[in-house]
Amino acid sequence: MSAAERQVFDVAYIGDFRRNSATASLIADEIALHARAGYSTLLLPLAGPVSDDGAVVHPALDAHVRTGGAALADNEETRLKAKFAVIHDPTVLSRADPMGRSAMRTLEAERALIVANAPPADLSGAARFDVVRVDDAVRELTGCQATWAPAWPKVRAQLAAKSHAIDVADFDWPPVVDPLRWGFRRDASKRVSPVLGRHGRPELDEWPEDLNVFLSRYPVSRHVAVSLLGVYEPLLSELGRTPRNWTLFPLGSIAPERFLRGLDYFVYHPGWRRRAEVDVGILEGLASGAVALLPRELEASFGEAALYPEDGRDALELMVSLFRDRQAYLTQVRRGQALVHEGHGPGVHLTRIETLVGAPSQRPTPGRPEPHRVDRVRQQQRPLLFVTSNGIGLGHLSRLLAIAKRMENGFRPIFATMSQGLSVVRDAGYHAEYLPHHAYAGCDPETWNDWLRLEISRLIELFDVGALIYDGGSPYRGVSEAVANTPNVKSVWCRRAMWRDALWDQAIDQAKFVDLVIEPGELAAAHDIGATVAHRDQARHVEPVLLLDEADLLSRAEARHRLGLDPDRPAVLLQLGSGNHVSLVPAIDAMLAAIETRGGVQPVIAEWMIADRSLDHWPQVRRLTGFPNAAYFRAFDFVVSSAGYNSFHELLHFAVPTVFVPIEVSYLDNQLGRANYAADEGLALSLQLSEAARFPEVLEVMLDPETRERLAEACRRHRRPNGAGEAAALIAELAA
Repeated sequence: MSAAERQVFDVAYIGDFRRNSATASLIADEIALHARAGYSTLLLPLAGPVSDDGAVVHPALDAHVRTGGAALADNEETRLKAKFAVIHDPTVLSRADPMGRSAMRTLEAERALIVANAPPADLSGAARFDVVRVDDAVRELTGCQATWAPAWPKVRAQLAAKSHAIDVADFDWPPVVDPLRWGFRRDASKRVSPVLGRHGRPELDEWPEDLNVFLSRYPVSRHVAVSLLGVYEPLLSELGRTPRNWTLFPLGSIAPERFLRGLDYFVYHPGWRRRAEVDVGILEGLASGAVALLPRELEASFGEAALYPEDGRDALELMVSLFRDRQAYLTQVRRGQALVHEGHGPGVHLTRIETLVGAPSQRPTPGRPEPHRVDRVRQQQRPLLFVTSNGIGLGHLSRLLAIAKRMENGFRPIFATMSQGLSVVRDAGYHAEYLPHHAYAGCDPETWNDWLRLEISRLIELFDVGALIYDGGSPYRGVSEAVANTPNVKSVWCRRAMWRDALWDQAIDQAKFVDLVIEPGELAAAHDIGATVAHRDQARHVEPVLLLDEADLLSRAEARHRLGLDPDRPAVLLQLGSGNHVSLVPAIDAMLAAIETRGGVQPVIAEWMIADRSLDHWPQVRRLTGFPNAAYFRAFDFVVSSAGYNSFHELLHFAVPTVFVPIEVSYLDNQLGRANYAADEGLALSLQLSEAARFPEVLEVMLDPETRERLAEACRRHRRPNGAGEAAALIAELAA
């Protein structure tokens, strides 16, 4: 990078910028402030052991480099200059030849500062780093004598004991916590019980060293929920299984910012060696609006901004009682956020940089965007990414199309779908990309999910997406991980009810990764025995979501004209689905035979555009191939249909006399429950797929005009509004 050879940077950071470095996150927040204020920043990475996933640059730092917020020194640079050099983690310079410095280039700095975020030795007396060795290493790298600044007052005492060998600053360097990144409003909560937990690293000293102590702070109790990110799991091996009130997130599975939004209480209780040390995670928890419960040893650092219960029982009682007193809870939230703002906010850091460096070398850019977007597609409307699974029909795609067409003008829907009905989206005028499902891509699910995460992340970044809306049985891991690690992107799961299997606990659990669950209304809710029933409090409920409104349907004359039907003879539509997972040929054949025997009736077969097999066994029978089928409903005297979500609600909403034939496949929705509900309420007739031999008598019943009018009138009495607009409004509110 030739620019680095010519430019004198305002600030240079020297350190280990690996993905698993907690310090790198602190540096990223400081760089974001530099970019807004106009200070130029250089990153000088030191070679070291590669992290577990092979990454050598922290993603937040990499984003700063790609968006111009910082410059990254490479191995060919030799003339590096900075007004001020900062080392945030002394431990990386404390090894004998910590970074292979014989192969490293040096930095010419006017001043150098070593920030001690933790004391040189823990409570047991075990050394973390050798201050003299670190001091010598910094002098070798920068060419100047370094000054040491403690991050916390308690660190100063240990540094002062070494003042004969090092220069200790008369000021502290507390970590910066940017409220733009971590802040979250806590004005309202619909939870009955509080959620407590914390984020940390999966290391023994980060967590209570004894299982009994662990359970006293993170209890197995019906009164609270526990959510932990990065827990040291070997400690929990004695439990055998995760308690029902616990949710465990592996480190890296969800961004800490998003994780903290789900906590009401940040409960910090590390191993005894670190009990008196301040962890930056506490500040992040306070900034997010969670109430902190800390060891008594930290009261001098946090005062009334945190709570200090004596034991686990006191902590549990305190959390439950305070959570019920909403005003008292919010008062404590404001105390914690005030401490972060006043002692660790952007102004604190920029003041100390100005004092040490002087005026910035570049023009301030206060409107600079967050440093995690590159190569954006610029537009006035805020893009929303609508993602659908593949399904066996077009239900997922239709629901999201219904919502997208009713979004406000300030939003631009973009689609990424696993459905082969991609052309439907493009025909509707939306940008759409195809994401082949692993069943069609020919790869194993784990590899495919890794690819899917990268693809979704790419689309989020490329289009500067404000929210991702997913419709499918359960978000795939690749989708969940892409969203969970983009905390600035809101996420929505459009989750229909009537699940067939009531044991999908793991699928339901995916709700923890999203900001909003929308449950489209279900007319047959009284017959719902699926897994979502016990979790309805997770979701915002809207009326049934339909793609079309009454005005969108073709008139009877126009629909018949387009289909080439005789206007004076009865017509019936057979729309039993795509047939991808169960053969429909025997049933359709039996129905067509009955219609032919009866005579005078015009049959039409609906062909699904994503069907694996064409229904070409009856070339003499007309086909309905347009999308959506509902536009042509008025052409028919009655319809024989499967009972999937869209078909079921469209037919009843538009008061079409119907015979429902539920397709009973174990992993589909409960179509039998819907069909039985419609029959019980007198809204439609019901016929099992295996009962096709009964179709002649059903046909005679449906050809009776009085029967059809009775069914249509019952449907009109049960009609509910279209909930697509309501769902769009919820998404707009969240994305805004």
